[in-house]
Amino acid sequence: MRFWSLRRAAPRDQVMYYYLSTLRRAGDQGVRRDPAQTPNEYDPVLGTAVSEAEADVHALTDAFDHARYDSQPVDVEQANAVRAAWERLRSALRGKRRPPPSGAA
Repeated sequence: MRFWSLRRAAPRDQVMYYYLSTLRRAGDQGVRRDPAQTPNEYDPVLGTAVSEAEADVHALTDAFDHARYDSQPVDVEQANAVRAAWERLRSALRGKRRPPPSGAA
């Protein structure tokens, strides 16, 4: 059985992983992305929810757009910068409280 390794992944794949991982974590914290929202439409929603990491949200969104839609290569330095933004954003999301289960008082 082969496993996918983030460390061995191409820089483009790393950037995409960081963005998609953020979507999952934000959704778990109640900041869900509507399926019809583009990354640029979701950016201000998430940026408002984690205002202390708003610059990191913008950086991550821009990097994802570049990795996903631009044919220019993504280099290791770019992926490393995105990883740093992702780590700060992940920490900010950890500090958010999860919404109470529906029906809880």
